[in-house]
Amino acid sequence: MKEVVIRKALREDIERIEEIYEEFLDYEAEHGTVTNWIKGVYPTEKNALAGLENDTLFVGELDGKVIGSYILNHIQPDEYSKIDWKFSIDRPEDVIVIHTLCLDVKCQGLGLGKKFVNFALEYGRKIGCKVMRLDTYEFNEPAAKMYDKMGFRYVGKEKFFFENAILENLICFEYEL
Repeated sequence: MKEVVIRKALREDIERIEEIYEEFLDYEAEHGTVTNWIKGVYPTEKNALAGLENDTLFVGELDGKVIGSYILNHIQPDEYSKIDWKFSIDRPEDVIVIHTLCLDVKCQGLGLGKKFVNFALEYGRKIGCKVMRLDTYEFNEPAAKMYDKMGFRYVGKEKFFFENAILENLICFEYEL
């Protein structure tokens, strides 16, 4: 297998990103959910376009084909204020947050999620961040195990209300850069 190339997304990537979201959500509908995402609610093309417009949407390519995406920015959900973070920050720009990490279902289990997260850690360091923060659905064991193995610190669980439609418990992690 060739190396995954992670780069800023382009407008022409949006259709493929939407396809990955749809296929992933169809897969979860058939095999059980680990994300608690809802098709047509989150994630959607609208989320990808917002990331593109804000220059925070990234894609990973394998053999020239987009196989996943995520948003990297400084935006912490309001619910993060209820979490007892271990690493303090002076300003919002000191934190990088991973949002909506989604891989092609055919590429899962190959260690590619780790490559996406490692890129995000390096990117955060490059732009001067001190801490990475992220969250995942409380029953997303594959992601939680990956973050733990990568050295992320579990810091707590909180109820989140997403897109005015998804009420869920998310577990939060952080990593000092």
